[in-house]
Amino acid sequence: MIVKQLRALGCANTAGMAYYRMQKHYDVLFSLVRSHRPKAQIGEYAARLRKTADPVYRDTKVTFARKARIFCFSHWPRAYYALNRRVR
Repeated sequence: MIVKQLRALGCANTAGMAYYRMQKHYDVLFSLVRSHRPKAQIGEYAARLRKTADPVYRDTKVTFARKARIFCFSHWPRAYYALNRRVR
């Protein structure tokens, strides 16, 4: 809804909106993994994250490290979450 509203207002920052769309799915997936939701539900949101991450991967303003984190979390959410908790 927010992306649609921004477009209606004339916002032309498509890269920013693509990142915002991806971040929404990243946050939901993180919450699902953290709360130990069923594997099917986590898999559904991981697929959504992978789909919305494609434009972010092409954005040259997003660092390689951030792209790597998005990629790893979208493909191996539970393992990434566990590893991320141990490292911090």
